[in-house]
Amino acid sequence: MQGQNQLLNELLQLTSNKIQCNTEEILQDTFQKPVRTTYIYAILFENCFKDSPLRQTITNELLLIWNSWEQAGFRANQIVAWKNFTNDEHQIVHRIWDNYLSEITKKQYRIDKLIDKQEREMDEKIQVKEKITKCLDIYCRNACDKDLYLECLSEMDTQLKSGIIRSILIPDEIKILLPLANRLNPLEKLYAWKTYLAENRKSKSFFSN
Repeated sequence: MQGQNQLLNELLQLTSNKIQCNTEEILQDTFQKPVRTTYIYAILFENCFKDSPLRQTITNELLLIWNSWEQAGFRANQIVAWKNFTNDEHQIVHRIWDNYLSEITKKQYRIDKLIDKQEREMDEKIQVKEKITKCLDIYCRNACDKDLYLECLSEMDTQLKSGIIRSILIPDEIKILLPLANRLNPLEKLYAWKTYLAENRKSKSFFSN
């Protein structure tokens, strides 16, 4: 009926007023697993619900979630999920978080920029973990305090799977070791190349004899 039937509109309004939704459910349907068939999507975009108190409730929750993302940040698994979204899932998220919120609040919302900034922060922390891991494996195999560093790296790895990116702190022990890793790790390629040349020369010498 495309909103032309007043009785049907009133019934929809009465029904929607009976619906209760929490923050986790809204986050699930609008970001974590976005699809067009949820009642939350219908409430936000069907004209018959434009005056529904539930739409305002959902909108208020969206703004609260957005503010929490700006202040506290995304979880690592949320960023990973975003990177694996299909084109349709990205379109749904953009329609809700960019277009809808921008239209309602008259402000500009760009969720991809917000995520990109925190994704770079996550990647930087992952690189630190990988650099230290590489340094320990190559140059510190028999170090007496290696287990201490491995324990710190394990804790970082756990947090980088599901923790809030901004709350993930690089341990002081890792910060101290990082400059050394930055100097030593590039030498690994040089060492590997020298080893290859030495073995290659031995091989040629063997066959020439």
